[in-house]
Amino acid sequence: MAPNSETLLVDETAPIVWFARTDSGGYLTVEPFDVTPHHEQPPVNVNALEERVKKLEEYYVQQSNPTKPRKPRQPANEPAVGTVETSGANV
Repeated sequence: MAPNSETLLVDETAPIVWFARTDSGGYLTVEPFDVTPHHEQPPVNVNALEERVKKLEEYYVQQSNPTKPRKPRQPANEPAVGTVETSGANV
């Protein structure tokens, strides 16, 4: 191959094409690429996506506004109410 040229080579034994190119000094570099059949992607169903988002929004609202009140969480750095804190010293 001449310097600064490119070509595709088809492999007859496998679904591979080889991309061959040369640099300005004529050094050859060859890279293999897999060839797979093209499959069209199905169109996106916008109505189904809107329905899913609506369900998620309803779930989020339900979780953030519960019908029964929750007990307040105890901060990690304070002892629980009704417990006796010991300093580790023997009394």
